[in-house]
Amino acid sequence: MSKERYRLYEGVGVPEIVPGPVSKWADLPLETIEVGDLVELPLKEHEVEKKINGIRAHVGRIQRRTDKKYSVRTMEYGIGIYRVE
Repeated sequence: MSKERYRLYEGVGVPEIVPGPVSKWADLPLETIEVGDLVELPLKEHEVEKKINGIRAHVGRIQRRTDKKYSVRTMEYGIGIYRVE
């Protein structure tokens, strides 16, 4: 009385890659700005608190992919993304 631990299927092939959803911040021109440039996101204070972590995560992914450095700051007008390297 043995239980089946796995199943083996031969010749089925690899399924197609299904891309994940597009980031809501993908339209930011981070890859095209030069050192010293600023991308300004005018937001109200309560919106900044909700969105700052998502923006920082998106910018971090861009940094790892492009080897460019950015600084994300909360400002009086909302959020500022500076290209520093």
